[in-house]
Amino acid sequence: MTNTITVSGNLTADPELRRTGAEVPFARMRVAVSRRTQNAETKEWEDRQDGFFNVTAWRDLGQHAATALRKGDRVTVTGRMMRRPYEADLGEGKTETRYTHEIEAEDLGPSLRWQAWTRLEPRPVATPQDASEDAGTTADSAPELVDRAA
Repeated sequence: MTNTITVSGNLTADPELRRTGAEVPFARMRVAVSRRTQNAETKEWEDRQDGFFNVTAWRDLGQHAATALRKGDRVTVTGRMMRRPYEADLGEGKTETRYTHEIEAEDLGPSLRWQAWTRLEPRPVATPQDASEDAGTTADSAPELVDRAA
């Protein structure tokens, strides 16, 4: 049995390049997936929002994505669906374990369905602006990132 998913959609923001505590590079991005359908009664085209997918691309793939892709680009992502636990604060000192799902990209790139793609010169990579944003990606606070990066 395989755990592979392929989605095509638009980036909601520029991919953000980060590093784990062990200096392994990865890029995070979010892909909005929607489809156009024709209303049978009105014959009007409507956009249906199917959802948003968080995507993580490791090492060279992440660096290439952060260099080449931008907000609004239509992309195709193939990877593994991963389930990751986190602790949600319920207030009054109570927490609850919840889960988030994300795609760990094996391959990704621009979609050529609605636009031609030309090779671009590398652009500056989006990185966190201050150390507080980067604090969430250290080996101490995100051990699952280090485990998957190994």
